[in-house]
Amino acid sequence: MPVLDQDTGQLLEHKQLRRHPKHKATWDTSYSNELGRLCQGIGHHPVHKHKKRIGGTDTFKPIQYRDIPNQRKGDVTYTEWSAKSARKKLTLTAAHHPRRRSHPVPRRLPEYARIKLSDIPGDFVQEYSLQDFAHNGYVYFEVSKGVYGLKQAGKLANDLLTQRLEMHGYYQCATTPGLWRHKWRPVLFVLIVDDFGIQYSDRRHAEHLLQALQQHYTVTTDWTGTKFAGIDIKWDYNKRTCRLTMDTYISALLLKYDHPDHALQASKRIQGIVGSLLYYARAVDNKLLVALSTISSQQTAATQNTAAAVHQLLDYVATYPSDGIACRASSMILAAHSDASYLTEPGSRSRAGAHIFLSEGDPVPGITCQSSQSPRSLSASWHLLLKQNLQPYTSLHAN
Repeated sequence: MPVLDQDTGQLLEHKQLRRHPKHKATWDTSYSNELGRLCQGIGHHPVHKHKKRIGGTDTFKPIQYRDIPNQRKGDVTYTEWSAKSARKKLTLTAAHHPRRRSHPVPRRLPEYARIKLSDIPGDFVQEYSLQDFAHNGYVYFEVSKGVYGLKQAGKLANDLLTQRLEMHGYYQCATTPGLWRHKWRPVLFVLIVDDFGIQYSDRRHAEHLLQALQQHYTVTTDWTGTKFAGIDIKWDYNKRTCRLTMDTYISALLLKYDHPDHALQASKRIQGIVGSLLYYARAVDNKLLVALSTISSQQTAATQNTAAAVHQLLDYVATYPSDGIACRASSMILAAHSDASYLTEPGSRSRAGAHIFLSEGDPVPGITCQSSQSPRSLSASWHLLLKQNLQPYTSLHAN
């Protein structure tokens, strides 16, 4: 998250803060403390001389490059750990909202990472004698626990969470990534990175999930369910509707890119704006997607016309900063009419077709296909139909 410089009004990233004459000392100390926390500590406690000023977690330690197994040297992650995010979050929403702080995930095999020696604060380099570990300008570390900034950390944490939740009867749906159910309890939740969005009919079932998480993580809850994955959710249970918005996202975006004062010319700047708006559009304002698609096809070779289009897009979102999507409960039912033929196509192939529609008459795109397989009977053709035609729509109904 960028930091606002009160003197210049600019938003400074972590590297810029560490190079800025005014902020360098503060952010170097902060970075050094964070690296010390991830290693074996740093500095001397002002009272207890036998203790470190900042305690360590033994998450990683410096290692000689020659000590990394040859078959693992291609897996080394380049990263810059900083104090910008010293904690992880587990969040339960939709009707709940838990968070967890940094929790080391034990690893069966160590991972390896490297940091530029020139990017490491001097006091940390001196305390750990990192000059002796330098190899071609980098210092290599052996990572023994889960840590942010490691590209494998997300998958490792998710695999461990999956293993722990399976012990309590929770499983991931086969056709919708990120959607979880319980074997028999009427509760389901969406997991996006570390945010949980939970749907339940009885609070005791939500409490069961909460207790399962609390066995392994520090969790706090917000039962209002008004925030999920950066999206603001406004519920109206009487009207059975909810509205999805991102109330502060656009104002922060306009501040970051200094709109409308900044002249848009650099391709990299345009790419950043398009990427930021693409996330916003997919989440709560899909009206922007057509314009973003057109601009994204031009952003690598941006012209003045491209910059003008981006500026106009920023003007639009500045005019409607709290636009969103309204959802309502519906009694519509997903239905299908299916048919199949046996050995009616050249090459002993069968044809399977399906008309998918909603109970109120709105059509859903259907599929008609020929199969290269050779079913032995009409019944086998029907089974082929169910597999090939209806599988894409299973997640709309079964999940």
